[in-house]
Amino acid sequence: MTKIHEGKAVPVEMFYLMGLRLNGKREVPDFYTFLLEQDGMLQPLIADGQIVLFRELDQYAAALTLAQIEVDFKQEPGQNSVYLLDVAAVLYLLTHESSDAEKRIPNLIDYFARALTAMGVPLPPIFEILGELGTLVDQEPFYGGLMNREKFNRERCIDGVRWCLGTLMSVSCIL
Repeated sequence: MTKIHEGKAVPVEMFYLMGLRLNGKREVPDFYTFLLEQDGMLQPLIADGQIVLFRELDQYAAALTLAQIEVDFKQEPGQNSVYLLDVAAVLYLLTHESSDAEKRIPNLIDYFARALTAMGVPLPPIFEILGELGTLVDQEPFYGGLMNREKFNRERCIDGVRWCLGTLMSVSCIL
């Protein structure tokens, strides 16, 4: 498995198929992408300076080709191999709930941080608060008491997730 970068083949150690679910009424993700592990670092799938997102799972080969990655999977990726980043659920949790046992909040925040910093997008001050919330929820799933603090105001956290999502979409190539 290699990625062609500046005319050189760079080994890709692992592929992680990611699914972004934006619509809470859908059972499957609205968009898919990959995280690639190279030299122990995770980075988003990028082509021509944009993150590659694809709408249908069967477009994975086109997405990898666009990013100049040659791979021969032993088994075609299916829904059972998708790591779900559930934006709809995170927004619901931040609006109405006080715990996140499945760690959806920190996982989504981690993906946003990796994807946006890989694109050179400067993260706004609200992201520092989201990052801190993600770290705290990763350690202890009950975050309801934090939402009473001004720093972790629910509306600010929701606005931060929306900013990240909007920015991610603006730096993406969608197949």
